[in-house]
Amino acid sequence: MYRAQLFEDTQAIGIMLVLLKEGRIFTTELSSRLAKGAGTTISRVRSLVAEDLIMEERETEFPRRKFLELTPKGRAVAEKLAEIEEILNGGGE
Repeated sequence: MYRAQLFEDTQAIGIMLVLLKEGRIFTTELSSRLAKGAGTTISRVRSLVAEDLIMEERETEFPRRKFLELTPKGRAVAEKLAEIEEILNGGGE
Protein backbone atom coordinates (compact mmCIF):
# COMPACT_ATOMS: atom_id res chain seq x y z
CA MET A 1 0.00 0.00 0.00
CA TYR A 2 1.20 3.44 -0.85
CA ARG A 3 1.15 5.90 2.02
CA ALA A 4 -0.35 8.47 -0.33
CA GLN A 5 -3.54 6.37 -0.31
CA LEU A 6 -4.28 8.13 2.97
CA PHE A 7 -5.26 11.11 0.80
CA GLU A 8 -7.79 9.21 -1.31
CA ASP A 9 -10.26 10.51 1.24
CA THR A 10 -10.60 14.22 0.50
CA GLN A 11 -11.28 14.91 4.18
CA ALA A 12 -7.62 14.18 4.97
CA ILE A 13 -6.63 16.83 2.43
CA GLY A 14 -9.14 19.28 3.91
CA ILE A 15 -7.80 18.70 7.42
CA MET A 16 -4.24 19.31 6.30
CA LEU A 17 -5.15 22.50 4.43
CA VAL A 18 -7.20 23.90 7.33
CA LEU A 19 -4.33 23.24 9.74
CA LEU A 20 -1.87 24.88 7.36
CA LYS A 21 -4.05 27.99 7.22
CA GLU A 22 -5.10 28.13 10.88
CA GLY A 23 -2.05 26.77 12.66
CA ARG A 24 -3.47 25.37 15.88
CA ILE A 25 -7.16 24.52 16.15
CA PHE A 26 -9.53 22.52 18.37
CA THR A 27 -10.90 19.25 16.98
CA THR A 28 -14.49 20.52 17.32
CA GLU A 29 -13.66 23.71 15.44
CA LEU A 30 -12.00 21.65 12.71
CA SER A 31 -15.17 19.55 12.33
CA SER A 32 -17.19 22.75 11.97
CA ARG A 33 -14.86 24.18 9.34
CA LEU A 34 -15.08 20.97 7.34
CA ALA A 35 -18.85 20.64 7.87
CA LYS A 36 -18.33 17.02 8.93
CA GLY A 37 -19.40 15.09 12.00
CA ALA A 38 -16.98 14.86 14.91
CA GLY A 39 -16.76 11.06 14.63
CA THR A 40 -15.73 11.20 10.98
CA THR A 41 -13.18 13.92 11.64
CA ILE A 42 -11.70 12.16 14.67
CA SER A 43 -11.29 8.95 12.69
CA ARG A 44 -9.35 10.73 9.96
CA VAL A 45 -7.33 12.72 12.54
CA ARG A 46 -6.21 9.44 14.13
CA SER A 47 -4.92 8.24 10.77
CA LEU A 48 -2.99 11.47 10.25
CA VAL A 49 -1.55 11.29 13.78
CA ALA A 50 -0.45 7.70 13.12
CA GLU A 51 1.44 8.92 10.04
CA ASP A 52 3.09 11.70 12.11
CA LEU A 53 1.47 14.40 9.98
CA ILE A 54 -0.45 16.10 12.77
CA MET A 55 -0.18 16.09 16.55
CA GLU A 56 -2.77 16.35 19.26
CA GLU A 57 -2.34 18.21 22.53
CA ARG A 58 -4.86 18.17 25.34
CA GLU A 59 -5.95 21.51 26.70
CA THR A 60 -4.99 21.81 30.38
CA GLU A 61 -8.14 23.58 31.54
CA PHE A 62 -10.58 21.27 29.73
CA PRO A 63 -8.69 17.97 29.19
CA ARG A 64 -11.35 16.50 26.90
CA ARG A 65 -10.63 19.21 24.33
CA LYS A 66 -7.68 18.70 22.03
CA PHE A 67 -5.64 21.11 19.98
CA LEU A 68 -4.44 19.90 16.61
CA GLU A 69 -1.49 21.19 14.65
CA LEU A 70 0.81 20.06 11.88
CA THR A 71 4.08 18.33 12.62
CA PRO A 72 7.10 19.51 10.61
CA LYS A 73 6.55 16.54 8.26
CA GLY A 74 2.85 17.42 8.07
CA ARG A 75 3.62 21.06 7.25
CA ALA A 76 5.82 19.96 4.34
CA VAL A 77 3.05 17.70 3.01
CA ALA A 78 0.36 20.37 3.54
CA GLU A 79 2.42 22.95 1.66
CA LYS A 80 2.67 20.57 -1.31
CA LEU A 81 -1.09 19.94 -1.14
CA ALA A 82 -1.69 23.71 -1.14
CA GLU A 83 0.53 24.03 -4.24
CA ILE A 84 -1.48 21.32 -5.99
CA GLU A 85 -4.72 23.02 -4.98
CA GLU A 86 -3.46 26.30 -6.42
CA ILE A 87 -2.52 24.63 -9.73
CA LEU A 88 -5.93 22.93 -9.95
CA ASN A 89 -7.61 26.31 -9.33
CA GLY A 90 -5.69 27.81 -12.27
CA GLY A 91 -3.27 29.89 -10.23
CA GLY A 92 -0.10 27.93 -10.87
CA GLU A 93 0.43 28.71 -14.54
